[in-house]
Amino acid sequence: MTKKIYYIDAFTRASHNIFLCMQDLITETKRDFKIFFLGPDEKFSYFTSNWKVENAIQIWTKGHYVRKIYGYIKKNKPDIIQFGFELRTFGTLKSAIKFPILLYLIKNLNIKTVITMHAILVFRENSKWVVLGDSPMKIPHGILVILVKVFIKSICRLSSKIVVATEAGREGLNEFYGVDKHKIEVIREGFSDTPRVNLEKKKKFVTQFKEKKIILCFGVITPRKGLTTVIKAFSKIHEKLPDHILVIAGKASPEFQYYENMLHQISKDLKLDQKVFFTGFVDNDEIEIIFDMAQMALFMYLPSAAGSGAIHFAVQHGIPVIVSRVDSFTEVLNAQEAMFVEPENKDQLGEAILKLASDEKLRNSLQQRLKATSNRTWRIVAEEYLTLYEKVAA
Repeated sequence: MTKKIYYIDAFTRASHNIFLCMQDLITETKRDFKIFFLGPDEKFSYFTSNWKVENAIQIWTKGHYVRKIYGYIKKNKPDIIQFGFELRTFGTLKSAIKFPILLYLIKNLNIKTVITMHAILVFRENSKWVVLGDSPMKIPHGILVILVKVFIKSICRLSSKIVVATEAGREGLNEFYGVDKHKIEVIREGFSDTPRVNLEKKKKFVTQFKEKKIILCFGVITPRKGLTTVIKAFSKIHEKLPDHILVIAGKASPEFQYYENMLHQISKDLKLDQKVFFTGFVDNDEIEIIFDMAQMALFMYLPSAAGSGAIHFAVQHGIPVIVSRVDSFTEVLNAQEAMFVEPENKDQLGEAILKLASDEKLRNSLQQRLKATSNRTWRIVAEEYLTLYEKVAA
């Protein structure tokens, strides 16, 4: 009997690629699945992505999703529901609080759920798990810890399976939240083929950046990305790199707009107006252009157990990277594939940038080794999800 699967997520790069590959694999392998994408309606503006899924069923809007999704599910009765979830999947942080309510309602319909958790809200520090402290909500830390524990444990208890992108994510769910390891699957993200660059759009950036060599930071702007460290490190060395500029590509979500404003002010205070460029939101074509133009990319994340989708663009384009020594990167890259520095260490980062900028042989070596890691395609990822659904459906 054919099993009906609903894939529910915002229109992100990962959900787009996984869903399309699953559709192809279901057809090619004649699996007994029928899959549908349930996404946000046109009123929903997702600040990180514009990866629209063709023929998606668009049924919710920003902040208003529980009743609409539950009503549709109750009427159409799928066998399995796949959710992609992070705190802003359905809009604001406040809207995320309603997610366990939706899962409770679905559980009462006896429908199985698979939840891909893009952030588990804790990181490992000195062998202990610590709750992330960059919440824009002014809550005493002790109370925040309790609320986070209740929230994540509720999601895990109400789901059939949990998917994370790193082994550290699985360990955090097990050790900090007490989730059974057998309930957790690790499925890492995939890599796309390098697409052709839109030459017309590229002209805009060539003009804007004045044909300088680009040191790139890309992704949603949040405090955990360590961008204050990047700007301050660059301020110490920029005079030694007259042909280089720092480009910060991406924008902050509404609750972290204060942080983006602070980065602009730091740049201004350090008199880097002509050396640091903020692009704001970049669309799919522009992401590829910026990585195609970059000489190197920096990912100076603070400690985290979450995976990094942004670094996949650098791997895909073979751009040499400098990364912080945190679980997000040590699980996917080694010392032959990237330069590692300690989080928040401005001096180490500055030295690493200077070395990479001046050593062409090192850049070429990192490029070649990095490209060799990009053989994990989205089809492989999709196959792992379909195999998981077969286990859940059994």
